[in-house]
Amino acid sequence: MSRSFLLGIAIAASLICSAWSSRALAEESFEQARPEYQMQFPRDFGSHPTFQTEWWYYTGQLVRPGKDLYRDGPDSGFQL
Repeated sequence: MSRSFLLGIAIAASLICSAWSSRALAEESFEQARPEYQMQFPRDFGSHPTFQTEWWYYTGQLVRPGKDLYRDGPDSGFQL
């Protein structure tokens, strides 16, 4: 996986998060995160625009060409 490809993913993720944040900021009030909130899937796999803040992480492992991730293990990992 090339460095420019990973940079492209990071930029795309940043732009998507900015768009969601801008839409949420246009709202006058936000839903409050409360302990009694019941997560339901698949509904909660996506974004929650009624909340003011939401964190998203992209993680992965990098392996050099010619190596096998499962046999040799990753060379390093990343989180965006």
